[in-house]
Amino acid sequence: MTDTFRGILRTAAYLMAGALVSAPAQAHVGHAGEPAAMSSLIDGALHPLTGIDHLIILLGVGAYAAIHIGRSAWFLPAMFAGSMLAGFALGQSSAPFGLLELAIAGSTVGMLVLLLAPRGFQQYAVIPISLFGVAHGFAHGLAAPSAGAQQFALGMFAAALAASSFGMLAVRFLASVNRQRR
Repeated sequence: MTDTFRGILRTAAYLMAGALVSAPAQAHVGHAGEPAAMSSLIDGALHPLTGIDHLIILLGVGAYAAIHIGRSAWFLPAMFAGSMLAGFALGQSSAPFGLLELAIAGSTVGMLVLLLAPRGFQQYAVIPISLFGVAHGFAHGLAAPSAGAQQFALGMFAAALAASSFGMLAVRFLASVNRQRR
């Protein structure tokens, strides 16, 4: 990866961090106190696309996979989405804990830090990225009513997988355009 392209990605990460800091966490936009809005496949599919924090983490997972993982990059979006499902199941069967929103905000900032991390760190990134997925899924599992929770979780899983895969493909496309210019 060229220094120019790495600079572009660094700038994008800083812009995303600025957007995150300037707006309140939007993890549950339109859903707070509205459990009926978390009970269908469509609700689940749309939910990950409704907040800047969701988009940062999902696109960030894909971008990280494209930049640092290589041939097995598809593993990371699938692992993140699977971790979200595991967290969702835990949330459905657990009581809330006080640091959940802090964990979600930390995971979003952590994703930005991982994007800026130097090469050689990628073998360790799987652990925090999977924990980020568990935290996000746990929050949604707590909020979702038991009626329709499976449909919501399936839609959320599909949208998370699609958005993180889009992030990966977008970075790969930008990298190929950058290579062609040289």
